Amino acid sequence: MKKYLVVALVICVSFLSFSQEENDKSDKELEKSIAMLMQPKTIELVVDEEMFTKIQENTYMNSDQTAGIVAMQMPASFEKMKKDMNKEEEKEGQKLLDKGSFIHNGEEILFVYYEMTRGDQIAMMDMYCKKHDKESSITITSFYPVGEDSKYKELIKKAVITAQLKK
Repeated sequence: MKKYLVVALVICVSFLSFSQEENDKSDKELEKSIAMLMQPKTIELVVDEEMFTKIQENTYMNSDQTAGIVAMQMPASFEKMKKDMNKEEEKEGQKLLDKGSFIHNGEEILFVYYEMTRGDQIAMMDMYCKKHDKESSITITSFYPVGEDSKYKELIKKAVITAQLKK
């Protein structure tokens, strides 16, 4: 459970760093953004059910809670997310490994890969972003043990490319 709380904290901090809103944003837009975060919509993902178990809406973990996937709708356009992710730099406890984008079926998907250190624990964190509509994006944040890329990365990418808001 302690690992889960640490991961949740890391995801929240990452979210805050990517979703800082402009000072001139109207109150109506701000209310819409808060509502989106406080009343999250279900995001459908194709997740390997032998590897990950759904523990709550949009959150999946492996049996020993060392790997997981968290999806959420973000109140920021894909263009804003792209700008923020492109300027993303290392922070304390983070080692930036790679960032960029790839195209899948004509859709651009952004990514940032980190090695995260919290105390004596080290883990990989992969963050992805997809366009949802003009005003929002879908982000998928995943984590897994260092050195286990071959076990998790392709399963996570499959979840990412299939992510969409439930209709």
